[in-house]
Amino acid sequence: PLHDALPIYTVNTAARVEGAGIPGKVVVSRDVWQQVSSRFDGQSLGMIDLKGKGKLELFRIDGHIAS
Repeated sequence: PLHDALPIYTVNTAARVEGAGIPGKVVVSRDVWQQVSSRFDGQSLGMIDLKGKGKLELFRIDGHIAS
């Protein structure tokens, strides 16, 4: 069933995103960035080809937005 495959897909995608990251930085997908961009500074890393996933836009989180 699909619900059994979703956790594996999510973990696999997270591992691919981490592998495309920058040491010491947090890198997230566009979906996550859209949820946190009002609270954090960051920058698009562009479209990154992730093995088995295709191209995804990834974002680097640089820190909290100063209030």
